Parts: sequence; C-alpha cells; structure tokens
Amino acid sequence: MTARWDQRHTWVAIVGVVVVLLLVVLAMSRGRANVTRAAQKMMNADTMHINAELVINLPERSRGRERPFTKMTVRLGGDMTRTDDRTPEFGGTLYFEARGRGNVFFADGQGRIFRDRVLFNLDNLPVFLNPSGSLVKRWTKVEIPLMQTRNAAQVQEALLRVMDKAESAGKESLGGESLRRFTITLTEEEEKMLIDVLHQSTSGNLALDVLARLLDSNVMKDLTVWVKGDELRQVRAQFVRPFKDAQGTPQEFDFATLTLRFVDYGKQVSIDAPKHELNVRPHIFARLFGGGEVEEVKVEPEEREE
Repeated sequence: MTARWDQRHTWVAIVGVVVVLLLVVLAMSRGRANVTRAAQKMMNADTMHINAELVINLPERSRGRERPFTKMTVRLGGDMTRTDDRTPEFGGTLYFEARGRGNVFFADGQGRIFRDRVLFNLDNLPVFLNPSGSLVKRWTKVEIPLMQTRNAAQVQEALLRVMDKAESAGKESLGGESLRRFTITLTEEEEKMLIDVLHQSTSGNLALDVLARLLDSNVMKDLTVWVKGDELRQVRAQFVRPFKDAQGTPQEFDFATLTLRFVDYGKQVSIDAPKHELNVRPHIFARLFGGGEVEEVKVEPEEREE
C-alpha cells in the first residue's frame, strides 16, 4: 500500500464524517423532548444556527508503519430551517483538516442540503482526492435524498430514551455564558439499542450507519448536555477505544470527540440554492464522502507503551 493510498483512504474517512454530523444534528432537531423544556424548544424551533466539530485521533503506527495522519478535524457552521412538511434543510460552511508528522492537509468550502439534493462548493481540496481539480471552485449537485430514513420514528425514540437519562451536574461557564450542565451514562445494552436502530440494515441511511459503526467499535465514555434557561446550547460525546497494553493492563485510547452547539433560535433564515455547474452521480458522491464506512482502527499494545 503506497503512501498516496494511505493519505487518500484517511481523507475518505474524514470527509465521510461531514454527512454524519449534519444528520445527527438534524435528526435531533426532529425528535421529541430530551432535556425537559430546553430540548423541547430546540426540537420545535423552525430555525437555528448550528456549529459542529468532530476530532478523531489515530494511533501513530499501524501494522508497524507510521501513519501519515494521526489527527483529523471536521468543523461545520451554518443555519437550519424547515420545509412546509418539517423536513430540515441546512446551509453553511465546511472545513476538514488532517494532521500528521510533517503533514497538514485541508479542504474547505460551502454546502447545502435540501430534501432531494446536495450542493457543495469547495475552495480547496487535496490534489490526491481530485487530481483534475473539477470539484474545486464550482457548485456541484448530487441528486441524493440525504434526509431519507425508513425508521425515523425509531431513531427519534432512541434519542429520546438516551437524553431522558440526563442528570444535573451543576453550572459551568461556557462560551461566555453560565450554563446548566447535565451528564448521561449509557449501559452496553443502551449502546447496542442505538447501534441496532442506526445501522444501515435498519435505517437504510448510510450516514447514520457511520455513527452506528463509531458506537459499535468504541465506547461512549462521556455524553454531556449544556442548557441556558429554556434553550439547549451544547451536546458533547466522547468515544474511547478499550485495549490492553503489553503487560495486559486495561487501557483506553481517546478516539473521537463530537461537539454540537445550538444558538440563535428563531433567527431569520433563507438558504439559497446556487446554480450548479457540475453533476456528480450518487455512487461517486458516496465514494468521495465515505460511502457510510468508518476505517477500522486497531490499537496495538506497542503503540501505547511509554
């Protein structure tokens, strides 16, 4: 396997996470109450501004070879609104970054998610992902219904059951605001319940399947919710991967942290649909954005020795 393939494979994994973040945020905004009145207000809101960040850490070495990238970051920021039938739509900015020893690559641009199509316009994209440059600085359309989920009611009910376990953990200053903090602890059975509901075989949704795979191959160590007054402000989930070191002592690897922030409830939102210059077939789009797959990462004992 060449270094070029290693880099491309890693970028496929990180870019694929973008769809996950958007669908997690939008799926939550369609559910029922989770943390009392604050969650109810968030889910009833017709519009809001959303910021999301996912940070993924990878071991420095894999199968005895140094990884080209060991830290990947995805950031999204934009507005959410709804159609007449309450289908969420999103418009905003995208940023992806992969870092390793002596390596830094990034991609950025704008994205739109509508009921039946996706539009994106990238200002920068690594050459090894798109050698011709055809996907840079032009609006590209993909006719794909990313919001389509055949078990939406089950997904919402599963999120409700999880968020209903929130327990007060005092107050905390966050982003210049004094917020109420809640923590949630899931059992193995509850994580399995989420995996079963989100898995592609049940949901029919490739993006939700990525989240199911993250849960299936990791442990959600921390799930925290912040509330201000009657508004849900932030949700953070931390995923760790258990392993044993060379002496057989149980350890854990900090694999990923997902943070979602909600502000400006009820703001004026109008998501434009720019005229596209290029069409991309859904299967090509799926390949570029990860195809619903998450790279399997094994933490080897020698990689964690001090």
